Amino acid sequence: MKIASVLIISVLFLFYTYDIVSLFYEVLFPMEGIVIATYIITGTLVILFGISIITSAKRWGILGYVAGGFEIFTAICCLTVLFVLGGLFTQFPTIILQVILLVKIRQMKKE
Repeated sequence: MKIASVLIISVLFLFYTYDIVSLFYEVLFPMEGIVIATYIITGTLVILFGISIITSAKRWGILGYVAGGFEIFTAICCLTVLFVLGGLFTQFPTIILQVILLVKIRQMKKE
């Protein structure tokens, strides 16, 4: 899970840096292509993150399976590029589930 998180953060950092640089300088690639590449690459990495949540779900119960499933569904929507809008709509409940999962994990560590 740590590796997938670091990869996602690194890739997003690179894409956001390119986006900021493109505001001030002439860019080599059109922004439409960069946005599509962002969705495809982050979708692939988020699938890995969702799989790692599901594999760790034995300790967290059903909430881990649901959060991992939502994560994978959202990533597949973003990966197909045609269903990006559906992926954006499912992103909000996915984040809510992950926050609830983090609170549950914190409570388990306190006990």
